[in-house]
Amino acid sequence: MEITAHRFHFALSVQAARAIGAEPRRCWRNALLSIMLLPEIFADGRYVEGWLVVPKETRLEIVEHGWLQLPSRELVDPSLVLTEKPDQPACYFAGYTLSRSRLAALAPGGTLPLVCHSIYGDDGMSHREYRHAYTAAWQRARELAHKHQLPESTINEYRRTEARGMTLIIATENVL
Repeated sequence: MEITAHRFHFALSVQAARAIGAEPRRCWRNALLSIMLLPEIFADGRYVEGWLVVPKETRLEIVEHGWLQLPSRELVDPSLVLTEKPDQPACYFAGYTLSRSRLAALAPGGTLPLVCHSIYGDDGMSHREYRHAYTAAWQRARELAHKHQLPESTINEYRRTEARGMTLIIATENVL
């Protein structure tokens, strides 16, 4: 599902980023810490792993990404606010979503992103919704490239690597 900037809760994203000491390029970690350490805000929220399309002036970025979704369907992204301006458009494509309680049960001892370190393969593409989100992100990026008269070669895809983004979770029950 695509969610555009008008549903992005910038102020709450900044608040969460500050509260957890968010780190750039650690989106899954930032989302997990936010939902687990800020239950007064995210008790009924969802942890999301999916894809983000960020249109820039001369290129489009497709980013494997993690964020939060509130019951109101507003998005909270404590990572994007660290690297982008408040008015930066973005399209979110949710693939793998977990409630706070389900995340607490799965996360300890795991590696983020969870969908890529599970029965769904090391790229997560065996998970139907995650694969669909990836395909939809590419489709949207191609549409935006066409709309802005950019060649498809200006679409850059950024996936997690061992050097960027992955997080091993070692936590006791009282933290998660």
